Amino acid sequence: MRLNLETSKKFLKTVLAWFPVILLSSIILYQSTKPWPYIIKNLAHYDKAIHALIYFFLAIFATRAFLFGKKEVCLCHFIFAWIFTSIFGAIDETIQNHFTYRQADFLDWLADMAGASLGIILYWYWSFRSKKRASKNHPNFSPS
Repeated sequence: MRLNLETSKKFLKTVLAWFPVILLSSIILYQSTKPWPYIIKNLAHYDKAIHALIYFFLAIFATRAFLFGKKEVCLCHFIFAWIFTSIFGAIDETIQNHFTYRQADFLDWLADMAGASLGIILYWYWSFRSKKRASKNHPNFSPS
């Protein structure tokens, strides 16, 4: 089966759209299986903020990936990104529970979801404002 150049380009763009999600997810899972390094132990009182920040970016990357190639921004893509980050956060906490030097924490998962929700809301706001700005700058522009 021969792939034409257009199909190859589309596949590569899709892989590149999902690459940040895969990379950050891999880093999260890798770190979840390791004891806290000394440098991070000094930041332990910022634990929930670190969780929220990491999942803030994961949610933005996931939202961007779910929206990749779509002509229209739909609320469902934002919901898919939130569900993805929610399930991923729960899996991450479950994995941590299987290591003696780590523990699952429901409050960590809530911090993950708070960061993810904020990231998705800001991404939605940004995409809505961008679409609005584009329609003002181009009178013939009609978002489809």
